[in-house]
Amino acid sequence: INQKGVAGYPGNVVHGKPATELLAPPTTPDQAKAVFQTRTPVSEKEIWLKGANGENYCFIISALPVNDTQGKWAGARGVGRDVTELRASEAELQRARRSEKLINTVLGIIRNEVVPSKMLATAAAAVINAIGMTSCWVFQRKDGEEFSCKTAKILNIVPRTSMAIDNAPTSAELRAIIKKNLANPEANVTEFTKPGWSFLVARTRNKGQVNGALCFVRQITGSDEARSSTPNWNTFERSMISSVADQLSVAIAQSEYQEKLKTLSQTDGLTGLMNRRSFLPEITRRLTHHERKNRKAALLFIDLDNFKGINDNDGHARGDQILVAISQLLKANCRTSDLSARFGGDEFVLWLEEADESIAILKANDLIDGCQDIIAIAKNAPENPPLPSQSGVISIEHLGMSIGISVFVPGTKEAIDQLIARADQALYAAKNAGKGGYRIAKAAAPVPIDEPGQKDAGGQ
Repeated sequence: INQKGVAGYPGNVVHGKPATELLAPPTTPDQAKAVFQTRTPVSEKEIWLKGANGENYCFIISALPVNDTQGKWAGARGVGRDVTELRASEAELQRARRSEKLINTVLGIIRNEVVPSKMLATAAAAVINAIGMTSCWVFQRKDGEEFSCKTAKILNIVPRTSMAIDNAPTSAELRAIIKKNLANPEANVTEFTKPGWSFLVARTRNKGQVNGALCFVRQITGSDEARSSTPNWNTFERSMISSVADQLSVAIAQSEYQEKLKTLSQTDGLTGLMNRRSFLPEITRRLTHHERKNRKAALLFIDLDNFKGINDNDGHARGDQILVAISQLLKANCRTSDLSARFGGDEFVLWLEEADESIAILKANDLIDGCQDIIAIAKNAPENPPLPSQSGVISIEHLGMSIGISVFVPGTKEAIDQLIARADQALYAAKNAGKGGYRIAKAAAPVPIDEPGQKDAGGQ
């Protein structure tokens, strides 16, 4: 041992001390024995020792066995050099390459995958494989609102199978963890633990605003938990996840934008109700379900009476107010399972899930009565009073509602266009009867069921 000593120890301290007492991972006692007690020449073996300051040091050692005068093994002697700084530089370079490879992989996924949800799932899987984690939860803010752990939408959980692990964290627990992360605006990446689990949360930002969060989950063993003072995520992992969060913020923003486009394409811009394009496919699906489950349903086709005249006389602003008020009336009369839509102009439809004729009639009367309430509110609104009525001019007092009702009965195999056509015919019957009321459509004829052994008309 030279005057500088070894691994921070003076030469006189380590002289005569068994080398195995200074070993540090990843070197094992057997590996140390193969060097310090070698029976054959060894060259350039890597040995890690625990230094006086508690840090680990790496040495490259070459050794030869020493025999006594009778040729028996008596010990070993060798030379070694401290390569700790070299190994640190090599490890840093390797981490940089891994980080670059991961970021390039994520960028490639973002560039090549069109669907944001698949983009995020594939990128999260790549991060899990590169760093070694149990799962990743991706959160997105709701409808462009300020990001909140309570209202945030879970975009993806990768892999889904991780939720089946015993004592796996729940969505409520993860939301609580994200809340803690948001409470520390200075630290974008924060670590949290619970028995058996460790979490690393990274916020994502787009145009200076938090638009989501990535929660990486790692299952930890009892030995990992015992060293509670040591972070379960090293500096390299934190750095990589921070970089990945910067890239995936773009994918989350794309998902948010895609949802906005979907909402715009499926809803009426003025009233917020479903539009015809989104209503018809959904009702088609529900008709199939009701036919299979042998359940009834009702469709109310609604048309406003005298709306065009009011719109022309009081102006389009008043007309828009009426349409919005009608949409609110429909929403207020909808159960969670019901659907309402604006078909265009002053035509609306209301789907009543698992409803028969009696329920449909009650709902129609509620809507007609509600329309009268809208008239009273509109007349008394000081910010937009109705124009003075003139002889022969239609005004807000003339607003009404006519409704056609068609009831779906299982066994009829009725399609959505047939159901709407029957409701439309009933609607015009209500109009012709003086408006301001409802009519029930004639029931659809049931599809005959062939008896066993019955033959077609042209059969033999």
